[in-house]
Amino acid sequence: HHSQKADGASGAARRALVDTEALEQQVRSLGLSAEVNEPGSDTLSGQSTRFSECRGVIALRGAEIANCFWMRKRAFLLIANPEIMGPLHRMHRRFFESVGLQTQQLEPFSITEKDYRISPNQLDAAFEKILANPHFQGKNKSSKIV
Repeated sequence: HHSQKADGASGAARRALVDTEALEQQVRSLGLSAEVNEPGSDTLSGQSTRFSECRGVIALRGAEIANCFWMRKRAFLLIANPEIMGPLHRMHRRFFESVGLQTQQLEPFSITEKDYRISPNQLDAAFEKILANPHFQGKNKSSKIV
């Protein structure tokens, strides 16, 4: 279940990535395993397990990114950061560095006031950097990208 915000809406109800199935297929076309996941609809145990077993996450900036705490070192985090939210705070960047994540910000474009899309070209460019990283090379490609 989604945690309710003060206005009664869950985080997912306020902002969302759209076309996640297309993103999943694009990642799979690189020879990587991928699945669409909604952390807010899972238990804490389920979230910690899923995030600890994945090699990377593509996510819209929001509270559920805190699950990156469970990720293994050298995993990657692609954060779709809507312009309306401003730049990531230094504290966030330090947190991601402290847990050993490779982090890149993506600039999603707005479809509606709360729906965002990541362009295929932007995702390709991000994965070009990720796949060029020697720490990512040779890893188990069956580990999922969520």
